[in-house]
Amino acid sequence: MGTSQGQGQNPSQIRNRTGVVIVDDQPIYRGGARAALEGDPALLVLGETAGDPSALDRVVQAQPDAVVVGLNPPALAGLDALRHLRRRLPQVALVALAMHPDDGLRREAEAAGANAWAAKTVEGDELHEALRSALAAVRPGKGNEGGVRALASARNGRGTGTGRPLLSRRETEILHLVAEGQSNKEIAAVLGISDQTVKNNITSLLRKLGVHDRTQAVIHALRHGWIEAAPADPRAERMGAD
Repeated sequence: MGTSQGQGQNPSQIRNRTGVVIVDDQPIYRGGARAALEGDPALLVLGETAGDPSALDRVVQAQPDAVVVGLNPPALAGLDALRHLRRRLPQVALVALAMHPDDGLRREAEAAGANAWAAKTVEGDELHEALRSALAAVRPGKGNEGGVRALASARNGRGTGTGRPLLSRRETEILHLVAEGQSNKEIAAVLGISDQTVKNNITSLLRKLGVHDRTQAVIHALRHGWIEAAPADPRAERMGAD
């Protein structure tokens, strides 16, 4: 496997962190997932590898707390990796990543042993959410109970227990900008991200809110008090004055 992030750290530092291995046949996605996870001080990336049988044996030997597994077309290898890891490491948290997730593939991944699911195109905070959800599924009652329960609920399309869906930080930012009437291109410019990333996040937040378009999302969020209406532009008010 690739180099461990924990090299050079003392044993107590390493023991207090959640060990993660990334398995994907495509190096570019392994690198992207690693970059997203290494910034979290609570996580320790133990390594990254392709999904061939000998590599999976090394993953088992590493005894990670969680494994992120990429599903690449035709996805059979990734599903086999999930089954192998679930069989050999029954208590490990498994997160499945796919380029173009659909309900059919998601069901197959869950049947193969995945505890959580995310698209390969998600922002880093959404990958963290999927990982925490997977950890909550295999470690009920441990760690940050409120947080992991909320993440597990979000994975199943439910709210946080307070009636509010768990949106990622990026989704919340975008929802506020949508409420201000900004277009995808304008939102991308404000946040310094691509138009496609904006679209991906909007699709995700629409699904979490259970609505079909941007207008419904804003109305839904305003009605529940999750966001505030943008203040009226004083120039518009002056235009309406007698």
